[in-house]
Amino acid sequence: MKQITELDDDCVWHATAVDAPVTPPLEEDIQAEIAIVGAGYTGLVTALRLAERGHEPVVVEARQPGFGGSGRNLGHCTPTLHFWPYAKIKKLYGDDYAERIIRMQTQGAEHVFSLIEHYQIECEAVRNGILRPAASPRHLDGLRAQKEFYEKHGLRGHMLSAAEARDLSGSQRYHGGWLMEGAGHLNPLGYARGLARAALSRGAKIYTESPVAGVEREGVRWRVRTATGSVLAEKVLMATGAYTIGPPWPKLNTAFDLTPVAGLASGPLDPELRKEVLKGDHSMVDTHGDPVLYKWTQHNRLITTVFFAGRMGHDREATRDYMTRKTKWVFPQLGEVKWEHYWYGLLDGQYRTVPRIYRLDDNVYSCLGYSGRGVPTATAAGSVLADLLEGKDQAELSLPVEPFKRVTPGLAALQALHMRWGRMRDRMRHRLDGMRELPPTL
Repeated sequence: MKQITELDDDCVWHATAVDAPVTPPLEEDIQAEIAIVGAGYTGLVTALRLAERGHEPVVVEARQPGFGGSGRNLGHCTPTLHFWPYAKIKKLYGDDYAERIIRMQTQGAEHVFSLIEHYQIECEAVRNGILRPAASPRHLDGLRAQKEFYEKHGLRGHMLSAAEARDLSGSQRYHGGWLMEGAGHLNPLGYARGLARAALSRGAKIYTESPVAGVEREGVRWRVRTATGSVLAEKVLMATGAYTIGPPWPKLNTAFDLTPVAGLASGPLDPELRKEVLKGDHSMVDTHGDPVLYKWTQHNRLITTVFFAGRMGHDREATRDYMTRKTKWVFPQLGEVKWEHYWYGLLDGQYRTVPRIYRLDDNVYSCLGYSGRGVPTATAAGSVLADLLEGKDQAELSLPVEPFKRVTPGLAALQALHMRWGRMRDRMRHRLDGMRELPPTL
């Protein structure tokens, strides 16, 4: 599914985020020490960190800040890794890098909320933690092991009894859980626009509506070309992620597999319901194979998501109906939730679900592969990339710099199969647990 989707008016964040700063297209030939292609979280945080240190980076964006995955994700700020166990990371990267990668990830939320506070970014930021309720008693040991592991690496949290999990979630479907402290949620497009405003305030330059047509070597420097201008830079960062249009660098769009996701948002609900459902204003991500993800916005909208699998995601009306029934199964007190907003987004999936910094050529780099952890991970990675572009010893970075490698296609198909199997497995487990009301089917 190698395509680019529009950030249309159906995206709830497009309707509710603060306005983007005014930025011009690139219509002249300029020079810079560092050019960054892409104004998502990665590019904007990298530019901001460099500008804070006295550099004047130039960011060139095909559309607007936050156009891609940064502006259409669900806004969960989850400072844990996706899937890979620590033993596997150690095997892939060695002990030193494994420690640094885990530490970088667990500190990701701290990076996010510190930036929000320092630059007074208006993005509905809430740092009350993430609720991980157990859909089955069988999941408690796994949650406890995760909690203990991440606690050793600086991420606080505590286990919940069944009564506590049900009270905080507002659902009787759960059997205990893990409250991950220090995490939270936000308006993701508002965060991206706030980062752009912050970077501009420190001296970075951002040019928008300026798709990069190519990058060419000129002596020891690189010319980043658009249709109406160019940047001649000493160093270049490709920070385009899943929305790698063109691509601006040969085969860059083969370094990941696009994984489509759909977001849904209700209309404003009765504020009284928030006294029962997620009353602590937590993000919630449960342990179902097809996970239940919910959070509130400041305007009393309920937000959720679905991963594509068969008709799921592709068929809007069937998906809306399924999510209404699923939400009622989890939170019967909400009644029949009507989904007012429905939009698409793309993830830059990697089999190793940790970000990858690739050296594309002399002083040309890319970073991608956040695999659904974009808010904290891309923010943390931006600081690492600023160190790299400033000339820090690569052996001291939190992420290794690797040679470019194409990803084997098929990750999205595996994700779809995983979701289908997850829904079937959930129903089997609920039967084994003696539950009479099983999760709904599509």
